[in-house]
Amino acid sequence: MPMISEDVKQKILNLLRDVGKKICQMQDDHTWRKVSNFEGFKTGGDQQANSILVSGLSHITPEIPVFSEEIPHSIDDRTEQYWLIDPIDGTSSWHGGFEGYVTQLALISNNDIEMGAIYWPCRDIMFYADIAGVFINGMPAKAAQRRTPAILIDNYPEPRGIAAELIKRMPDLDYRECGSLGLKSVLALTGEADLFVKNVTVRDWDLAPAMAFAKFGKGFIVDFHGQNFVIGASIKYLSGLIVSHDNQLAKECQRILTSQS
Repeated sequence: MPMISEDVKQKILNLLRDVGKKICQMQDDHTWRKVSNFEGFKTGGDQQANSILVSGLSHITPEIPVFSEEIPHSIDDRTEQYWLIDPIDGTSSWHGGFEGYVTQLALISNNDIEMGAIYWPCRDIMFYADIAGVFINGMPAKAAQRRTPAILIDNYPEPRGIAAELIKRMPDLDYRECGSLGLKSVLALTGEADLFVKNVTVRDWDLAPAMAFAKFGKGFIVDFHGQNFVIGASIKYLSGLIVSHDNQLAKECQRILTSQS
């Protein structure tokens, strides 16, 4: 299956950046902010961003179908190669006026990650990973180093639930608040943070873009049993999530979580 060219790659990144900037500009727009589904917290912005991103991808790579959080489908609908997108990852942060949201995508080929991109509009940071390596705003990412104390990242002002338990059990951890799952994952993989742990149901569109950074860089995305996530097996993952650029830290966290079960 052919790889996308450098020219196409740049067009994709430009599109993702344009969509992210639009999301940021429309953060206070009434039509975009209108909640259409309270159960899953879906807004007009999710649909608008989805339409722009799907239209752009279909124009740039008309031969590659697009699957999205915003387009109902099953895993059996997926094709051999496809774009998997999450137009606004961190809708609650976006709707609440916070900056911890991203727009993100991954290119999947034969149930494997070919590339992933995550754009953080409020900081104008583009994270990108493929076979050429891991890049931040076009520059090769520096090798992540474990901090002292290591930083655990989650989406509350103060640690709650499993994050609070880990900090109690691992006294060398510090804590930082952040928003979307994709953003927390890529920060834990590129070294802005050291560890991200969650015990919620995760969808593959949340995780696939960040999985590219673990595949093509130095990092680990595993469940609470230490197992890698498999694209194409299911849309939902139910066994928890551990993300870190540091193997020892990830294993220490897994050991603690396993001992609690």
